[in-house]
Amino acid sequence: MHQEHHHCSHGRLFPAEAAARLDEPTRKSRQPPETLIGLLDLFSGAKVLDFGAGTGFFAVPIAQHLRKLGANGKVWAVDSQPAMFDHLRAKLAGLDLAPIETLVGSTDELLQMEAGNIDRVLLANVLHEVPDRPKLYAALAHILAPQGLVLIVDWHPEGSTDHGPPKEHRLDPKSVGESLSQSGFNRIEISPCFSDHYSVRAIRS
Repeated sequence: MHQEHHHCSHGRLFPAEAAARLDEPTRKSRQPPETLIGLLDLFSGAKVLDFGAGTGFFAVPIAQHLRKLGANGKVWAVDSQPAMFDHLRAKLAGLDLAPIETLVGSTDELLQMEAGNIDRVLLANVLHEVPDRPKLYAALAHILAPQGLVLIVDWHPEGSTDHGPPKEHRLDPKSVGESLSQSGFNRIEISPCFSDHYSVRAIRS
């Protein structure tokens, strides 16, 4: 489940064999992880789930930030393609970071997790790939603690297509916010993010 270029059978899922492209040097300037770390409003001991984590482009910096905040934070990196995690694990040597637990799967696996155990969920460049979004929103409501935060960052329909999916795969941020509202989330905030993205933040009721 990821993201920058799309060449696969149903046209949405980022192919694991192209995973190295997810870590190309220019991406950090286009999509700086620090931006999302700020939007996640992290705290010491936070439990964070990165859905569609891919190679850990965001999950690893989040885990590093959590370690700076304290000793007890944890990151779950979820992706449907286990080959992505080979790239993630290769990054970890010598880093001081909170534990990262990898979970192969998608929405069904979230629904099997303990209810109300996660404080923050990140979905970066992945929501447009999910075929059953109402089921995913229900799964997010299941895993998040009350007052837990979900942060969705995805490609804006009006943004450049030099990177990312074609316009017809991109989701309107207002419709994403409305769907979250219908799924038990409130305090929904929609903002521009990066050069061609939007962010939607919402709180689990």
